[in-house]
Amino acid sequence: MKTEALYAQIKALILSDRIRFPDIFEIIPAKTVSEDCGFDWVIFKHKLDNLHLFTLNEMMAIANTIKIPFRYMLQLVRKARGDEGNI
Repeated sequence: MKTEALYAQIKALILSDRIRFPDIFEIIPAKTVSEDCGFDWVIFKHKLDNLHLFTLNEMMAIANTIKIPFRYMLQLVRKARGDEGNI
């Protein structure tokens, strides 16, 4: 129940454009997100340090877990990677 409330808080911040991708993990532990998405923790942790390694399917899984449209997650990750202006 507590996790659901944290995801709801993150969702509200994302939809209002008031949070950056790395800040998500200050609200809810990265390990929790990893487990909730069914990711291997070691690999997920490595990808957090190397955002270009995230696949679209992994970003989709995170978006689904937070219950936000995929485009918001894609935007957050692209902004965190510094490539939001590149197509």
